[in-house]
Amino acid sequence: IGTEEDMKDYTIERSADGRMYSDIGKIDATGKKSYSFTDAQPGTSVNYYRIRATEISGLSKYSTVAIVNLSKGVKGIAVYPNIVRSSTFTLQITNLPAGSYKMNIHNATGQLVLSRTINHAGGSGTQTVNLPGSMQKGVYKINMINAEEAMVTTIIIE
Repeated sequence: IGTEEDMKDYTIERSADGRMYSDIGKIDATGKKSYSFTDAQPGTSVNYYRIRATEISGLSKYSTVAIVNLSKGVKGIAVYPNIVRSSTFTLQITNLPAGSYKMNIHNATGQLVLSRTINHAGGSGTQTVNLPGSMQKGVYKINMINAEEAMVTTIIIE
């Protein structure tokens, strides 16, 4: 969405189908440039989220849509936003057993650029990942593995 200059607030919207959205929260713009919100009552399957940023003038802009899948039985990882414009993203872990996982991020040529351990309590949850400032723009593969599981997803850093 860009800078926070002339911003009034951010409204968090959720949808079950990716078309019809409802407001589930609002955060006043304070100039922090980093905010968080927890959905206390997500749907039990796929949830679509977006942010409506409203300027003081009343003009609104929408973020890209983040998809969080809480379906039972479906295992995997996803990231949001999948187009990263800052130094952080959220790793969504869905229906994985508890344990220690190795998360590796490789660039387009296969070079390892970040490795860290994720301690997952089991089930579904999220983990904030901070990227080093030295990461270049481009497409990256995220691998998350342990002895029983191996998942891959992709992010784009702009």
